[in-house]
Amino acid sequence: MLLENMQRVDLTAYEQAQGFQMMMNLGESVESISEKTGFSRSTVKRRLKMAELDAETLRQVSAQRQLSIGDFDKIAQIEDVGKRNELLHDIGTNNFEQSFTRALKQQKIARAMPFVKNAIKALKGKKIERHETYDGKYTKILEVKLEDFKDGDTLKIPKKDQGQKLFYYLDESWGELKVYILAPKASPVKRSKEELEKEKRIKEAHATLEALTAEAYELRYKFVKELKLTKANEGAIREGAVVALLAEQNFYNSNLNKREIYVNNIGVEGIETVYDSNILFEKALTAYRMNPKHTLPSIIYVSFGDTNTERFYTKWKSEYPQHKENKRLSQLYAWLISCGYEMSDDERMLMDGTHPIFKK
Repeated sequence: MLLENMQRVDLTAYEQAQGFQMMMNLGESVESISEKTGFSRSTVKRRLKMAELDAETLRQVSAQRQLSIGDFDKIAQIEDVGKRNELLHDIGTNNFEQSFTRALKQQKIARAMPFVKNAIKALKGKKIERHETYDGKYTKILEVKLEDFKDGDTLKIPKKDQGQKLFYYLDESWGELKVYILAPKASPVKRSKEELEKEKRIKEAHATLEALTAEAYELRYKFVKELKLTKANEGAIREGAVVALLAEQNFYNSNLNKREIYVNNIGVEGIETVYDSNILFEKALTAYRMNPKHTLPSIIYVSFGDTNTERFYTKWKSEYPQHKENKRLSQLYAWLISCGYEMSDDERMLMDGTHPIFKK
């Protein structure tokens, strides 16, 4: 009966986990569960880890949120049960990916720390605290991400700094190891205690923001790396491409040709006397959203920066023109051809350098 229930397709991930645990309690192994249920061994192992989660918390979040098996599989990557239960509080929320990324990073750091400590020991440097890195006494010469540190790795000091007294600051929370040397002595500047404290707060705030910013980038990068084009997200991805293309445009310095395209091809009205880049960007994006099928080709076209002076020859008027490669213009032609454009003989010969004018 239990085995039949485990093969039902409507079971939730947690119900699978409970069933697998019951089978284990009855003497089954991961291998036998996999064989009898048809689930892979890795899936069985992940579900068994799920069964270790706090049941009450899991019931609460399951009743309140839309949970995915993928998120549970991520939690299963964390080895410490306590950390997995902490992640359970964020599952199904917008903070889950950040919390998971941090937990996974801390796990990697913990694994790397024995190797890091060996490298620090070989460094023979003096440990300093975070606030000491802000007072201008030290110059940073090396920075290492702890999570990437492996057995046998060493701290490679630049040749020009070898032989100098070394200092290091270790930040396990953000996963950084920084190596310093003494900075050249500057002329002493008298500052009050309040000024020193203010400078310290400012530098600490910048350091924290830099770490948070780097973490946010990592979350975005990871999301896009795993993102696949589907029918459901095709429109959103296309609009993202348009936004990115428009964001790259220098609206303020747009030449007359670009403005003509924005007005005539894209349908952006009222920009003849507007030079605020933010306003022009919003107008172009609004025009796209109103008529995406018509405006998208023109937005892509204008992003190539095409003008009536784009050429395949040298421009110096004092010399006879020679053929010159123009990768951007060649790429524009390739895109146009893929859309059905047919190059004239003159265009093709200008591009490949076989035009008779180049032979004179």
